[in-house]
Amino acid sequence: MEPIVKPTLESRKEDSLPPESPLAFYQNWRDLLFLHWAYPPEQIQAMLPTGLHIDTYDGYAWLALIPFAMRDIRARFAPSLPSLSRMLELNLRTYVFDNDGRTGVWFFSLDANSKLGVRFARRFFHLNYLHSKISMSKSESTGGCQVTFTSGRTNATTDIPVEITYSFPSMPDNCLTAEPGSIEYFFLERYALYAFNQARGKLLRGRVYHHPYEFCAASLLNHDENIFELDDLPHPNRPPDSVLYSPGVDVSIHWPTLLS
Repeated sequence: MEPIVKPTLESRKEDSLPPESPLAFYQNWRDLLFLHWAYPPEQIQAMLPTGLHIDTYDGYAWLALIPFAMRDIRARFAPSLPSLSRMLELNLRTYVFDNDGRTGVWFFSLDANSKLGVRFARRFFHLNYLHSKISMSKSESTGGCQVTFTSGRTNATTDIPVEITYSFPSMPDNCLTAEPGSIEYFFLERYALYAFNQARGKLLRGRVYHHPYEFCAASLLNHDENIFELDDLPHPNRPPDSVLYSPGVDVSIHWPTLLS
C-alpha cells in the first residue's frame, strides 16, 4: 500500500485553482451561515468511507452545519428557469482529504426543498440529498439583518424540525477574505466534494469553483441540533465554536470523476 499523502498549505492553495473537469452547472449561493463544532478526529474518522481521511485544524476534526439559498441554478449553455432555478439547502459536512492529499468535504446529509434537485443530485452526483420542507425569511432593520431558517424532512419517521435564527450587519463593512493558513481558510476555501458510488464501489470527487468567500462574524440567536440526531452523529451539546456569515459566491459545478 502506498503511503498516504497529507495536505500542505501549498497543496491547499493548488486545490483552489480552476478545475479541468467538464463543467456541469452554474449556481449562486447566497446568505450562507457556517456553524462549526470541534470533535476528536478519531470520532469522525470512524464515520468516513475507506479512502478518505479526516482533515484537522488545531488537532480537531470539525462538523459544519450550513443553511443557505441557491439562486440562478442553470445548466451549461442554458438559461435559468424560474420554476427550477431556486432551492434552499441545509447541509451537514466535515473536512477530508484523499490518499493523494487532495482536500474537500464529505457530506453526511444535504436537505433541500426541490424534489427534482434531490433526485438529480442523488442520481448523478451520488450525494446524500434528502427532500425537506424548508423556509427562509430575512428581515432588515437599522444596522442589521435577521434570518430564520427552518427545515423538516418529509420522509422522516419522526417529526424533528431544525430551526436556526441569526443576525449579521446589513452593510457589513468588516467583511474579509480568509488568510491562507487561518481557521477561516480551512473552513471556507474548499473546492471539492467527495461521494460514494454504491454501484461501482468507488469514491467520486467533484470540483466546484468560485472566488474566495467574503465573510463576517454573525450572532446566533436561536438554534437546535436535531440534525445530529437525525444523521446518527454525536451530539455536540454546546453552542458552535465558530459562527460565520457570507453574503455568497457565484459557483461553477463540475462533473464528478471516479477515484482509482
